[in-house]
Parts: sequence; C-alpha cells; structure tokens
Amino acid sequence: MTDIRIYDFEFNLLCIMSNVVSSQWHILYNEIGTYEGHFRINDYISNIILANKYIVLTQGDNQAICTGKIASDELIVCGRTVNWILSKRVRPPFKTKEIFGEEYTDPETILLYCLKKGFTEPPQTDENGLELPDTVDTDRKIDNFIIPEAIGSQPLTSHFWRITAHEISNLVIQMCEKLDRGHEVVFDIKNHNWQFNFLYPKNNNILISKESKTTYDLSYTEDLLNFSENGWYSEYDSESDYDQNTWHLLKTGDSSGIYSWDSVLDASGKSEAEDELNKKRYTQTIESKLRNLSFRKDYNLGDIIPVYAKFGSFEKLEKYKITGVNIKITPTDSYEEPILTLYNK
Repeated sequence: MTDIRIYDFEFNLLCIMSNVVSSQWHILYNEIGTYEGHFRINDYISNIILANKYIVLTQGDNQAICTGKIASDELIVCGRTVNWILSKRVRPPFKTKEIFGEEYTDPETILLYCLKKGFTEPPQTDENGLELPDTVDTDRKIDNFIIPEAIGSQPLTSHFWRITAHEISNLVIQMCEKLDRGHEVVFDIKNHNWQFNFLYPKNNNILISKESKTTYDLSYTEDLLNFSENGWYSEYDSESDYDQNTWHLLKTGDSSGIYSWDSVLDASGKSEAEDELNKKRYTQTIESKLRNLSFRKDYNLGDIIPVYAKFGSFEKLEKYKITGVNIKITPTDSYEEPILTLYNK
C-alpha cells in the first residue's frame, strides 16, 4: 500500500505514514474532489496531524488539503483536492466590457484575469474595502502561485459579467466548461510552488466493456430530474420607479409543447443565468471498476474513450469523457472506478 506523506504549506515533509487503514479519493476533471483517510492512533501521528492546522496529504500522485479531523478510536482525516484553494479567494462583481473593451472577451482571458486578481496580483483596498485600480496588495500576493501562459481560445458571443461576488473556484469551473477543459492545482513539492494547470480532453482508444475484460461492476445512470432548457432569473431594474427586480425568461434549445421545461434560477442577471441553466442537463453517466488499467498510466481525467454497455436487451456503444475517478486503497482491497460522462461534442 502506498504511504501517505504529510507536508505543511511551506513544502516541509512532516511525516510519512505507513499504518494506513484506508484511503478513499474522489478526483474530478473540472470540480473539487474529496479525500478521506482512516489511520490507527499513535502518539507520533496525533502530534503531527492534530497539532498542524494547514497540511497537505499526498499518496502517490494524488494530493489533498486537510479540511477536517476526527480523533476517537482511530484518526479520520478529511480533505479536498488541492484546487479547493481556489475557493479561498473571491472576485467582486465585474464586467468584461469595462475591463477589456467593446470586443467580446474569450473565456481563457477571463479565467486568467480572475486568477491573477485573486492570487498573484490582488489589488489593494481603501478604508471601505473597495479595490484600488492599478495596485497590488503585497500582503495578499502569493509569489509562488504559478499561472500558465495563455494559448488562446474563441471569444464569447456576448459580454460576460457578474453582478454578485463569486469564489474564484466557481469562475474557473464556469470558464473551463466554456473552454471544454478541466483544471487542477498541483502542490509542486520539487519546485515549492502551487501550480495551476489546464486539463485537456484527448482521445484514448482503450475500449471499456465486459467483453474486453477491462471492467466489472459496470453501471449506467440517466438523470433528468433537474433538466430544463428554459430558466427564469431576476435582474435589478435601474429604470423602474420602484426599487425592485424584474424577472426574465431565458430560453435555450428548441423543445416545444409538453417538452418545454422551465426552472427558477438563483442567478442575478443574464450572464450568471446562462451558466446556471447550462448545468441543468440531461445526464448519462457510467461508473465502472477497471481491470488491468491504472489511473495516470493507462488513462487520465479528460480522456475520451469508447464504452460498450449492455444490460439485457439494451446495448450502447458511445464515446464518454472521464470526468472523475474514485480510488479506494486498503491493505487488502484496492480498486479504481472512473466516472464517465457522455461526450457529444
């Protein structure tokens, strides 16, 4: 069983733990993943983990920031994958038109702008907490947070704005969705930095099927519980004689009659409503435990692979994107279970 290594946020190795009862990883392509580890109690572990507030756990190439601990007959450590750190900085309301000009901005530029303003070039604020333009707050600036160079992307078809403040992690997820990319933050122990990376979809010709003996315990799920193509959202009406919000209907798709479904959106303004409505999809996912295939060796997050599923007389061969992977590691039982979402782009 792979050891757990514990580091502080300054990349110092605090301890190596070999007496691991179990580790469960839930790693995602464009969301924040989770970790849960169970350990036997001893004085050495208790002193290291319980005495340190900010720690990172690594197991092979998997990494998580500790977000909670429970000590009883055993020690339970809960965490989030390192990209969770993006949720700890906030971008106040902004409009791309005011920042970048009249031409429509591309989502990559918006994403990199939010990262810079959150981590590498955070602006100073005045006594009222309002941001001061063309300034950098050296107390909040993170010198070892590495942002990639832009490679370019297609511009949006409208201006992008946010009427309310958002965690930067939410903006990153939204922009990556528009870019058809995923993302990760790597706790780079060798170079002592926090590295933001894009994850790109790529074709992988491994066939996942019972017949090819690459899988077992394969399950297929369809979900249209929250699906809708139309959404109602509120927007502040500055021209009204009253201090009030007006409600608007945002339509997508071409469904009609009984198939035209609405939903109420929490978003404030059209730009936010478009992203929220985009999440209300009809989803088709497969979960599958794999044989003789290893995460990061034979497949990676974002890989697009053919999957053959057969249940009774129902059979389907489609391309799916690996959008997550569940990993369980114990001394006696270990498995990998990728999460595959239908890829129709």
